[in-house]
Amino acid sequence: MTRAIAGRRLLRVGLAEAWGRDRVVLFAIQIVLVLGFLGCLRAAGGSVDGWGLGFAAVGAAAMARVPETPVPLLGWGALLVWWALTVTTRFTWWALPAALVLLVAHTAFALAALGPRDGQLTRALVVRTIRRLLVVAGLVGLVALGCASLYAAQPPGYPVVVGAALLVVAGWLWLVGTDQDVPA
Repeated sequence: MTRAIAGRRLLRVGLAEAWGRDRVVLFAIQIVLVLGFLGCLRAAGGSVDGWGLGFAAVGAAAMARVPETPVPLLGWGALLVWWALTVTTRFTWWALPAALVLLVAHTAFALAALGPRDGQLTRALVVRTIRRLLVVAGLVGLVALGCASLYAAQPPGYPVVVGAALLVVAGWLWLVGTDQDVPA
């Protein structure tokens, strides 16, 4: 069912409030990204069967329906555990596109949770989000290259070095991402 408010078409999803076009697009993007993650999982050698695919699609719709709750975090955590349990190689280059899919999905969930419910996302917000997404995607690529080179060289204690590097990057991203004084 759709309705128009102040010149904008809204879509009612279930019993909840009406959603604007941008939120519906973010909803669809989130579902597609979960399926893209499963494609990376399968390409990396993990097991994905019909039941798992169906369960993931339903779970993705549930995660996308309530982006402001802990449900997406739990869903992506389950997908990462699925990756860890089914991919048997220590390092695969399919981890890079999977990490980028996870990054874009996180951004889509954040925009859906924090963006206007019945309005459109502002151009400034979209541009700033894409810029930050590109910076973080570059960092993901650098971390993947560093992990690959350490894995190839296998110096003593390299898992500790990789873990420490990931903690430094995660801490930096957390510090950059918690700047609340930036105007929307």
